[in-house]
Amino acid sequence: MKSKLLEESQVNQLLAVNSIEEVIELLEETAYQQDLVELSQKYSGVELVNRAVDQNFTNTLKKIAKFLPLDGSTTFDVVVEEWTMQNLKAIIASKATGIPLNGTGLVTINDEQHHLSTLSQDNSLDLKKTIRKLGNLGYGFSQAFKKIDHEYSSGEIQDFRQIYKQIDDYYYAKLAYTAEHRKDPTVKSLMLARINFINVMAVARLKLAGVSDKDITANIIAGSPKLKRDAVKLIQKENIDEVVNEIIRTHKLSQEIAEEFKATKSLVKLEVALQRKIVQQALKVSKVSTLSFAVILAFIYLKQGEASFIKAIAYSTQAGIREEIKNLVFAVR
Repeated sequence: MKSKLLEESQVNQLLAVNSIEEVIELLEETAYQQDLVELSQKYSGVELVNRAVDQNFTNTLKKIAKFLPLDGSTTFDVVVEEWTMQNLKAIIASKATGIPLNGTGLVTINDEQHHLSTLSQDNSLDLKKTIRKLGNLGYGFSQAFKKIDHEYSSGEIQDFRQIYKQIDDYYYAKLAYTAEHRKDPTVKSLMLARINFINVMAVARLKLAGVSDKDITANIIAGSPKLKRDAVKLIQKENIDEVVNEIIRTHKLSQEIAEEFKATKSLVKLEVALQRKIVQQALKVSKVSTLSFAVILAFIYLKQGEASFIKAIAYSTQAGIREEIKNLVFAVR
């Protein structure tokens, strides 16, 4: 399965073409061929690429679920909940804005996600009714939505985007707890690296925006003592320049990133450099010869990164801004 991930030459070809049609033609020579051909009867352009990538990723996770080692099944379920979280956010946005989803972008691997897909197409439900129904579904996020229902009904939640933080808090706390209680140090390291990346970028963005240290602290994932210590260390820095320098030092990144930030005040290059570090870690783990859950988890993260980059290339090509992202996407193998 890893051998079917896009190579660097294929990514460079996708970045070199001038139209979304050419992007699709190149992708038809890859593992995405079947999905593109199957969905081309109903969709075209960026929407075809978007749906084909989602379908391919969903089918990949379903395939993995069939041969999981027993010691990895529980952790796999928690990892897959990341896409339940994304589905929930999409549904909340759809109900709040009145823009129908029609299944776009929803990953459906387990029973909970299938239920959410059905719920997203129920036009009789407004945002309030949807929140209440989500609290009564009986799945993992139900407890979080019982709290959200209370706060939404009492007026504590004024903007539907405030619900996103409650969803994030529930999921990432669960992910961190699962990581901390894994006996396999490689699995634990991979999962905590992912959470640390989210924390690091959250602190950097909020510092750059001038948010108070108290509010930044309220927005970090404190799923383990080490995660909390690392985040607090960044938050205590006097300004965003010190935060960037500390991130570069801790993660052994190029000093050029600090110079780039001073010149542009953009965190994009820093984020890409941190993503590369996670990919490198996953690639190293994926080369382990024994079939352990760590290898599977590494592959999932690599496949997820590839899917994200393909979508970015498709959207930027259609928008005519392909040059701007050439240094921001890369092959994961």
